[in-house]
Amino acid sequence: MRKYLALSILVSFTVIISGCSFNAMNNSQSFSLDKNQKKIVAKYVYDLVDSYFTKKEVKVPSEIAKVSRDYYRIYLTFYIDGKTRCSQSGSAKLKSQDRISDDLKEAVKNCIEEKRFDGPIKNSEYKNIDIAIDVLYNQQNLNFYSLDDLKKEFELGIDALRIEQDGKGANFKSSVPITKNYTHKALFENLCKKANLDLNCYTKDDVSKYKYNDLAYYAPKNGEIVDLYRYNILVDENSINQDRIYKSIAGGYEWYKKQVDENGIVRYLYLPSINQYPKDDNDVRRMATNWAVTELMDFLKNDEMRSSVDKTLDRYLANKKTNQSGAYIEINGNANIAYNAFAIMALINSPDYPDSDKLAEELASAIVGTQQENGSYKIDFIKDDSGGVDYYPGEAMLALMKFYEKNKDKKYLESVEKAFNYYRNYWRENKNTAFIPWHSQAYLILYNATENKELADFVFEMNDWIIDNDQQFKNKYSDYIGGFKERPSNSTASYLEGINDAYALAKEVGDMNHASKYSKSIRAGARFVMQTQYIADNTFYLENSQKAIGGFRQSPINNSQRDDYTQHATLSLIKTYANNVYNP
Repeated sequence: MRKYLALSILVSFTVIISGCSFNAMNNSQSFSLDKNQKKIVAKYVYDLVDSYFTKKEVKVPSEIAKVSRDYYRIYLTFYIDGKTRCSQSGSAKLKSQDRISDDLKEAVKNCIEEKRFDGPIKNSEYKNIDIAIDVLYNQQNLNFYSLDDLKKEFELGIDALRIEQDGKGANFKSSVPITKNYTHKALFENLCKKANLDLNCYTKDDVSKYKYNDLAYYAPKNGEIVDLYRYNILVDENSINQDRIYKSIAGGYEWYKKQVDENGIVRYLYLPSINQYPKDDNDVRRMATNWAVTELMDFLKNDEMRSSVDKTLDRYLANKKTNQSGAYIEINGNANIAYNAFAIMALINSPDYPDSDKLAEELASAIVGTQQENGSYKIDFIKDDSGGVDYYPGEAMLALMKFYEKNKDKKYLESVEKAFNYYRNYWRENKNTAFIPWHSQAYLILYNATENKELADFVFEMNDWIIDNDQQFKNKYSDYIGGFKERPSNSTASYLEGINDAYALAKEVGDMNHASKYSKSIRAGARFVMQTQYIADNTFYLENSQKAIGGFRQSPINNSQRDDYTQHATLSLIKTYANNVYNP
């Protein structure tokens, strides 16, 4: 299938079913096409496209008449090099015996002659067409006018949408918010605009709103049928093995290589839908990404990004300042302990970097120097700042423990030991998810050094809590299963980093009940994470698919690719691979 997706010209065919008049629509609550019917419909469309250019007559297959006419409208969407070239439909009568064939004929003609998107399809282009098909059915009224209510009733990427008022109306296929990366607000506003209505028309009580179910599949010329879900391909947990995890990790590394800018540093944010890099930035995440790249290089035994790592270290260490305890990194008046933490971990993995041990020692000592009498760490070296307590101390403690593993200097071990009671009490009084993965990783190393049972108990306590309260093992939306929170996102990968270490700790202490629980969590979560990765098979609608392939998206409904999304995804999968969860 990939060789078809790699073609320079790809056309997506979308079926959305309708009658001549919207109000006269046959409102079936169910619609289905078996695999053979999907192939027949797709082949007929290919034949119609060929006929348009070759003038050869096309006979309507007898099987077409057996396909249900219980639908709303047929849309064809053509893509060429990831660019939308047309979006057109047919207008056959609802009760016509030839409805589907007439709709397809009209839609093919309209789509090929579409002028809005770089002009009509050329004779030299049509032979490389590939097709994706969406069938919309089951009209449902949306009787809500606030955006919050609509978010609850309308699922992005799953439901199709229509708005109409006083004879004006417009439709969006379910794929639109995925390919355009629209939020609910952007989706509804753009549909109002398409219908020539006010941008906030969806909030008015005299505007009718409808949603539809969507049966979607991809049908390349080789005859293979691939069901699409939220314009993506669902990953089957049972199809995951060590080799597939390894390839996913390697894909993330390849994505990082493509994101290196003219200065040799990985870019912060890429938006595949518009093929652009915004000006957004975050130094903590950039430094964390640099550490992650060193972990990837070590895991894959591939140092092609060594120059980028060194240049990133150069950039940030140029801002190094000294104090009585050691050294810290200051950026624009901020001296977050996380800067030190991620620089330390990158330096540990960069033994050939000039003075790497000395620099790491200075940075680590400075973190120890921020520790208060109660065991907590100051968040910033030069100012009072309590923000980020759920993130930054855990990152700093992990860096200290990794540095202790390397040089066995007990002051780092003792510092984290002293911090443990404070942060355990803090979390129990302020339970939150962000805290858990960083502390779980730090405490696994601390347990290995001390065998303090309280550490294991607390790691299990935290990870039991997050799994029991936030992980979804059942959901009406299949692609949400395995993720954490009501609207799962890349944060799932962060949590899996901690759960993987909880799993390793459970096996180490012989707690097989916890090991089994965490194994189930990791398997479901890794499936969710891998499903958010762009690969050759799910990038057909992107203008620059090669730039996106390998990177991980923010969520199933947000395809932005930030450097730390791939950081957390690949690091969680490296742990999953190392723990051999899919092949115990």
